[in-house]
Amino acid sequence: MRIRVRLIQRDLITGTEKILADTDGLLINDTLSYFEESGARHRVTFGTDEIRLERISDITSCTVLGKKGIGRSVVESPYGRMEMPAVLKAHEKTENAWMAEYQVLAGQEPVTDQRLVWIISPSSKFDVD
Repeated sequence: MRIRVRLIQRDLITGTEKILADTDGLLINDTLSYFEESGARHRVTFGTDEIRLERISDITSCTVLGKKGIGRSVVESPYGRMEMPAVLKAHEKTENAWMAEYQVLAGQEPVTDQRLVWIISPSSKFDVD
């Protein structure tokens, strides 16, 4: 199904909030796909046991947040691969919004502590057969 998605990021370390995406996308079952202005593809899956956040571009990242236990965040760039533990703190999925709040850790310290909210609404575009 074609949808409109707005992604809002709340950085829980700095207390800042910004809109990371406001674009058309696709929602198929538990997976949301969209492109950011730079052309990077995003795929977000809210599965039964885990939430998967993928960004596919020159620098690719995949964060897998287990609903029980420690997950992982992997970043692959021309400089190499980096893997760090990730912890899901809270999550919610409704018809109109998905939310994941999580930390990515370096040792015991969070290098990322954020809440992401995807607001989902009908797309203004539609297919004509």
